[in-house]
Amino acid sequence: ELRGVAVLDGVRGQPPGDIEGLATALSSLSQFATAHAEHLDSAELNPVVVLPAGRGVVALDALIVPKTGP
Repeated sequence: ELRGVAVLDGVRGQPPGDIEGLATALSSLSQFATAHAEHLDSAELNPVVVLPAGRGVVALDALIVPKTGP
């Protein structure tokens, strides 16, 4: 569930966003986190720009924090 999902449908003359691209990006991040869970404390993409439908998404900043200690 996303707050503001209506924005992805296209508002104020903007084209609809690439919801499928956003879902793929979130799924890929989840798979990455699962695959590296034993070494990963957290992972964050913020902000993420959703491009028009069919054009994907762009993470403008990312933070990956490894686990420290045993």
